[in-house]
Amino acid sequence: MASSRQEDLILRMIRQMAQLLETAAERKDAGDLDGAMEHVSRAQAELLGPVAPIAPRLDAASAVRMVDARQVVPWAQLLAEQADVLRRQDRPDAARAAERRALELLLELAAREHARGTEIRDALRPLSTSPAAATLRPDHAQTLADILRPA
Repeated sequence: MASSRQEDLILRMIRQMAQLLETAAERKDAGDLDGAMEHVSRAQAELLGPVAPIAPRLDAASAVRMVDARQVVPWAQLLAEQADVLRRQDRPDAARAAERRALELLLELAAREHARGTEIRDALRPLSTSPAAATLRPDHAQTLADILRPA
C-alpha cells in the first residue's frame, strides 16, 4: 500500500500534468506545434517522474507494471495529444505509433486491473476509431471490443 506521501506525490504529478496538457492544447490550437510538443514532453516527464527515461521504451505490459496504475490513463491522454500534434505536423506514421502506444497502455491496464471502468472506457473511446486500432494484437483488439461493447 502506498504511503500518504507517495499518494500526495502521485496526485500532485497528475495535477501538474493536466495543467501542462491544457497548455499544450492551447499552443496546438494557436498553431504553435513545437511549443505544444514541448509541453507534452514536459508533462510526460513530470507524470512519470524518475521512470520517464525508461518506461516509454518498454513494452506496454512492462511499462504498466512499472508505473502507478493512476498514471496510466493520464499518460495515454498525453500520448493522444502528442499524436494530434504529430498529425498536424504531417507526421502520420509517428502519430499512429503514439496512438497505438496509448491504446496498448490502456488495454494492458484494463487487463492488469481487471478494470472496465468509465475512466478507461472514456480514454479508449476516441482512440478506438484511429487507424492505430486496426494494428492492435488480436487479444488487445478483443479487449477493446469487450470494453466498448454497450452494456
